[in-house]
Amino acid sequence: MKFNKNELLEVFIIVILVMGLFYIALGTFSIPPKIKNTNNFQIEVSKLIKRHEGIRDKVYQDSEDNPTIGIGFNLNRRDAKSRIESLGLNYNNILNGNSSLKHEQIATLFQKDLSNAIKDAKSFLPDFNKQPDKIKIVLVNMSFNMGLTRLNQFVKFKDALIKKDYKRASKEMKDSRWYHQVGNRSKELVKIMNSI
Repeated sequence: MKFNKNELLEVFIIVILVMGLFYIALGTFSIPPKIKNTNNFQIEVSKLIKRHEGIRDKVYQDSEDNPTIGIGFNLNRRDAKSRIESLGLNYNNILNGNSSLKHEQIATLFQKDLSNAIKDAKSFLPDFNKQPDKIKIVLVNMSFNMGLTRLNQFVKFKDALIKKDYKRASKEMKDSRWYHQVGNRSKELVKIMNSI
């Protein structure tokens, strides 16, 4: 079977497109295996956090000037050095930008941080499991972003959630310093809260 130049060009373009799609699929950050087989809200919150935080293999300065890597992994946090070194990496090389993280290392750090954010959200709101998935997504996202200590300062927000007064809860979110610090993230979370 012979191909003319145009047919060869078409086959070549198709092969390049398929290879490109394959590369994108491999290069796109996937949900860590332990999260993939859990319920729907965890998959959705995982996607949303990744979009809000971004995914970076090299150190960068976050909005509060903290050296950060991966998916919002603050390199100044207490356990940062031990977590980075548990991946077989030199913490100082990561911190000063001489080394970067691999996809699997980013996933490992994120999986543990997401688990902690879910645990903290459940600690913050005792009836967490009885809340709609959208509320769970908002709470875990906020917990991932600011941690339990800062989340616990949202006393009126918590009271509104316990009473299932989601409109008031969204007002309490807007009436906070956090709302103005994190830009579009907070606006999107408020929008989710208002959609219930």
